[in-house]
Amino acid sequence: MSATVIGGETYAAAQIATAKQIYQFFLGRKITYQPYAGRVLLPEHACAFVAMAKAETSFVLDVPGDDNTAHTFWQLHRDRLDLACKVLGYPVGATAFTAEQQIEIGWWDFNSAGQNVARFAVVKNLLATKTAGDAALALTKYWERAGAKGAATKRSALAETFHAYFSPAGGGESS
Repeated sequence: MSATVIGGETYAAAQIATAKQIYQFFLGRKITYQPYAGRVLLPEHACAFVAMAKAETSFVLDVPGDDNTAHTFWQLHRDRLDLACKVLGYPVGATAFTAEQQIEIGWWDFNSAGQNVARFAVVKNLLATKTAGDAALALTKYWERAGAKGAATKRSALAETFHAYFSPAGGGESS
């Protein structure tokens, strides 16, 4: 079994495959939320989503969090998770999802959920960022809302590490 070292941390081949899958899904994804419809996510934005998934689950499928109340790579709680499942046609109340389903749920929650003022802040602040670290800070504050001490700083550093890895010079095969 091969392993890859990124930023001093060793990742199994399955973890790298999932990180790449998340990165490739979000890279170039078009926002549908108004007034930002048509804007695309850049590499730094995609790396922020990768960093969130790494921080929450280390890219392992079906790792529950918060006393088994949060699920998917981004540890969404039941209210957000069930809303996404209902819209996407997945079983409401489910706790186990494929990687593809988890990524689609995360995208829907980020881009669509509720079309409310809070969602406006998420999209607006993410699109305003210029670095992977700042993108992760925006996602941590406005989307994930991780409350653990140092969570934002950890995610910011992870996003920069993955940005370097997925860059053409980083060897992460970004395309």
